[in-house]
Amino acid sequence: EQLLKKVQRHAPAWHKELEQLKTAYPKQIHALRGRGYMVGISVADAALCTSKAREKGLLIVPAGHNTIRLLPPLIASETELKESVQILDSVFQELEI
Repeated sequence: EQLLKKVQRHAPAWHKELEQLKTAYPKQIHALRGRGYMVGISVADAALCTSKAREKGLLIVPAGHNTIRLLPPLIASETELKESVQILDSVFQELEI
């Protein structure tokens, strides 16, 4: 299925969208790091972000007290990656209130 090529093709756009979230929510998102489909997002409260994301249908895990880890499957479609960003956007928007 040429999974590596698929990840190399879709990951840059996904990372760009995640960076836009960082710009939109500077109080919530402190840093982004990662490669391909492995991304860590340094946030104000990892447990709360994880809980809110799960309520909205996005399974993420905390990686310590202030980092959430995104690890979509290698077969994730471009649409699914965009959906993950939309869900995270709604989580951070809710936490900004």
